[in-house]
Amino acid sequence: RELSARLGITQPLLYRYFASKQVLLDTIFEELFAKRWNPRWRDLIKDRSRPLRNRVACFYAEFDARVLTREWVRLFVFSGLSGYSYNQRVFRKLMTDIFRPLGVELRLLHGLPEVAPRDISNPEIEMIWELHGVIFYHRLRQHAYGVKLQTRIEDVIANLLFYLEGAAPRVLATRFPEHHFAAPRKARRP
Repeated sequence: RELSARLGITQPLLYRYFASKQVLLDTIFEELFAKRWNPRWRDLIKDRSRPLRNRVACFYAEFDARVLTREWVRLFVFSGLSGYSYNQRVFRKLMTDIFRPLGVELRLLHGLPEVAPRDISNPEIEMIWELHGVIFYHRLRQHAYGVKLQTRIEDVIANLLFYLEGAAPRVLATRFPEHHFAAPRKARRP
């Protein structure tokens, strides 16, 4: 009722195009997320011909530009607060296409043996979620809280990479205490 009133159309007309609330939400998900998701991002994360730092920066620059729009961020927050499954679908996509493959690449970067993405541990995944939160919170402040941002997205991504370079070896060292991790080199800061 509320949606049809806001759109200035009758409720029967809305139901003519969307048989249920779930169909409407699925359509919105398709338009605001699925069509914006680049299936090549998974390959980008796994492309060992490029430095991992470059792959992560490229992914987040594109993810920010294509996905983290005002409409998307607001729908994402609304979905979570309303109990819809939109968030869970986004989480699954991020987990399978980005986070788990990135966990594999981080292990390789630090001299650990390659494992299947499903074998990346919960602490490693949590670290990646926290890093992802850096860029998401930047856009959440802008699009949901109305904060006028003073920081360029390139600088946010540079900070994310700085955190990644410091966090990954420390998290992995707790998982693999027998492995010798090289002394952290001085990370490049923006």
